[in-house]
Amino acid sequence: MALAALARAAIASRAQAQPANRFQNPELDDVLAPWVSTGGHSAIDADSCPGSGSANAPFSMPVLFSYVAQCVDVTAGETLHASMQALSSRAFVAGSFRFTFLPGPECAGTELQTIDSPISPLDTTWQRFHDSATVPVGAASAAVYANFGSVLSPDGANIWADRAWLGTEPLLFFDGFENSLTCRWSAVISD
Repeated sequence: MALAALARAAIASRAQAQPANRFQNPELDDVLAPWVSTGGHSAIDADSCPGSGSANAPFSMPVLFSYVAQCVDVTAGETLHASMQALSSRAFVAGSFRFTFLPGPECAGTELQTIDSPISPLDTTWQRFHDSATVPVGAASAAVYANFGSVLSPDGANIWADRAWLGTEPLLFFDGFENSLTCRWSAVISD
């Protein structure tokens, strides 16, 4: 018992607080808002958490591309780290992030800079993809898109996106615990 308390104290002394998630409704609970999407809200959840869901972003010919996006406030010079989980109805689909920086609040004004991340393969199981971008001088907001598209196939697909993160540091745990989403933890240890 004393050893466990000592270990927790040592870990706590080295731990740093995780910055707040910049995305609103990162778990896509109950509704899609404030996200915009090429699809709608779905009851499918990455962790089967009660009352949660995901964004559905299907695509088909002639446009083999879909997205979910949200506008966030930013500060010039900071680095944004984005991550999201996605599930595809088929293989040969990819996800990537696009950061479009704008000079006005609420994504107003003429685009200052756009940064596209490399694509990450998705599959028929939940996969996490991530990237980062540094905010340019003059930017006050950013439209952050999670883009989905077909790779090596002209077939359409359904994509479900969930568990979004945007912060000034990478997410340490990809299971939501940092956001008090303990339905994803199987046990809680206490004294």
